[in-house]
This record gives sequence, structure tokens and C-alpha cells, in this order.
Amino acid sequence: MRLEPVAPCFVDWVNIQQKHNGLNDLNGGYFMELESDDSPVWKTAKHLRVEGSFSTAVLVRSFAGQVELRGNVGRWCRADNVFNVDFNTTILRSNQIIDCYGLPHFCDDGEYWTDKDGVVRSNGAAVTRLDLTRNYSTGSQDDAVRYMAWLDGLSLPYIRRGRKVGSTTVQWGSNTGRYKLIAYNKAVEMVDHAKNEEHRAEIKASKIYQYCLENGIVRVELKLGRLELEDKGLRFLGDITMEKLQAFFDEKVHFLHGAKVRDELDLAALPQHVRLTYSAYMSGVDVTQILSRATLFRHAKFLRVFGVDILSAPDVLRLKTQVREIHVQAVDAPEWYWQKAA
Repeated sequence: MRLEPVAPCFVDWVNIQQKHNGLNDLNGGYFMELESDDSPVWKTAKHLRVEGSFSTAVLVRSFAGQVELRGNVGRWCRADNVFNVDFNTTILRSNQIIDCYGLPHFCDDGEYWTDKDGVVRSNGAAVTRLDLTRNYSTGSQDDAVRYMAWLDGLSLPYIRRGRKVGSTTVQWGSNTGRYKLIAYNKAVEMVDHAKNEEHRAEIKASKIYQYCLENGIVRVELKLGRLELEDKGLRFLGDITMEKLQAFFDEKVHFLHGAKVRDELDLAALPQHVRLTYSAYMSGVDVTQILSRATLFRHAKFLRVFGVDILSAPDVLRLKTQVREIHVQAVDAPEWYWQKAA
């Protein structure tokens, strides 16, 4: 399996905030706790849900001198988000939304300082969550299914496998961690999110759904939390560029690039000491229970080169898939896509 990164990633979600003086509150109501005499113990404002066309929405709030926006800004008022916009356009559209409510724009004030705890601070806009996404073509829907099966058997260093979500989604990490990585079959996901049968039929008849189906589009999403953004110097608006985000995305999904995957290997091509381990695993045996720790990790390192991860639970149906090479390529939006959206 070969994968060539040629198309840029795009932004699929942003949480951004900035402190300002003299702001009026803008919110969707309040949460509060009251004493027995109805005096408030604490109070916080709910985000205002800003509705757009095609059942889209973003959340906006101005409370205690801070302006906040959360959501998939590039998706707002668009029929789909198979492809989305870059970081600069995301910020531009975010400012257009809050401008409708008379709120000051998110900006970089250029001033930074380090507090007594050694934490870098700024009065500029701060990003506390950022989701980056890229689409990959596997060539066909059958190959997309096979590619997802391979990903399902893959473990990554320094990040735990997430909860399994059906057979068309694979995830590593969690929503409470520094980052989370998700891959899924886009055509299947589009249909799964249909509101009803009529909507499902409408999706299947759309040109973009047919594009995803025919090209076997697999979507990879990288969700970055506040701590990860801080550590990588990507928290404040003045520090973030699309070039930095692209490089960071490539770093986190490097395991996809240049992978050579074979679901079944020629036993004669394997060293004798690995051959029995591989045969047992391909038969559905959990080899983590029968090998010493040192041997297990030594064999796992060797077999991972061939796309076989013996540290994951064996799946006999997946392991018996026929050998076939898949060419996986990052793709940009076809020309007609943005013409349709204009």
C-alpha cells in the first residue's frame, strides 16, 4: 500500500476566544446555582446557537469580558463539508459571524509575556481546540473497506486505541487527551448521518456522494486539544500559520505514508523464528498470551513493516483477506466542488 501526500489539510473545527474590555453579554441564557433565598451561588452564560442554512450552527458567547466562538465555521451555511477551508479563511469567516452581533474581531495584538509559572500569555486571540482534516482516495469503495480493515489492526506509539466505532471508523486517543486521530469511510458516514429516508436518498443522488463512493474516500481527522496546541506553539492566533499546521498534521499521520501492506505473507520469506508467531496470529491466536514480553515486541517490530500488528487482537475474517496492493493518495477538492458551493 502506497500513500502520497499531495493535497493540503483543512480546518474542520475551531474553538477560539479573546479578552476585551467594556463588552456587553451575548449568550443563550444562564446556568446558575441558587441559595435557598434565590441569591446566586454561581452563574455562567450558555453559548448562543447561531443557526445557518442546511441545519448548520456555530456557538457564540460574550461573557465576563471574553468573546468565544466554537464550531465548524467552514461548514456553516453549506450543504456538506467533504472539503473545507484553510485556517486563515476560518478566522475570516469567524469574524464575519461575530461582526453581525457587534463583537470585536479575533486578532493578534502582538504582545506576549511569561507569567510567574513560566506560561506564555497574550491578549491576542487564543485557540483552545483545532481539528485538521484531509481526504484520501483509495481508488474504489472496495479498497476503502480494505484500507479501513488494515487501519483497524494498527496500533500507534504513545497513543492508545480509542473505542471501536463499527467497521468503518478507527480512532486513536480520546476527547480528553492532548489529541485524537480518527479515520473513517466518508461515503458510509454521509449516509449514516442522514436525518431520514428521504434525506438518505438525496445524499446518495448527490454528485459529492458519488465522488466519495467511486474514489473510495477515507477521511483522516486530527483533533488537537489545548495542551497539545500550547506545547507546539500553536495556541495564539499570531503563532499559527497554515504551513505550521500542515507540517504538524503530516507529523501525526506519518504512519499512513509509504506503508507497504500485505494481509497475507509468503511464509518462506519470513525468518524461521518469526514464522510460527505469524502463522499462529493469522489463525486467530492471541500471541500476546503465549510469547514472552521481549519476544513479542521483537516479533511485533519485525512484522509491522509488512502491515501486520500482532499486538492487536486477531480478527480472522480480516486476516484472511486476499493479497492486493492499494494506491492511497491525498486529494484536493475537484474543480466542480467549489463552483457548486459558490
